[in-house]
Amino acid sequence: MVVETAADRAAFFATADFGQAATFRPKFGNPVAVTIVLDTAVAVAPLPGALGVTGPKRIALLRKDEVAAPAKGDRITVGADTYDIRSGPELDISGEIWRLDLSILP
Repeated sequence: MVVETAADRAAFFATADFGQAATFRPKFGNPVAVTIVLDTAVAVAPLPGALGVTGPKRIALLRKDEVAAPAKGDRITVGADTYDIRSGPELDISGEIWRLDLSILP
């Protein structure tokens, strides 16, 4: 059962708290002004055998009501940094927030 409300999500994404103004740039279509939450997660790169290398990776949280269907290859610009969506976005348990795995573009 999801316990968060629309008001909870709005507070979380507020730019006074965690939210950052960004531009969502789909491969096809027009750019859209959005608010995202940028974060760092742990990436695991498997090596032969049972070993692996861990390191940081960038993720973004994006409200579904701002972008209905982000896709691999779409881009997000925050300030001077542009990120590529690396893999298929996933909705959280509430079905209201996209989790996007990002890679920064040079």
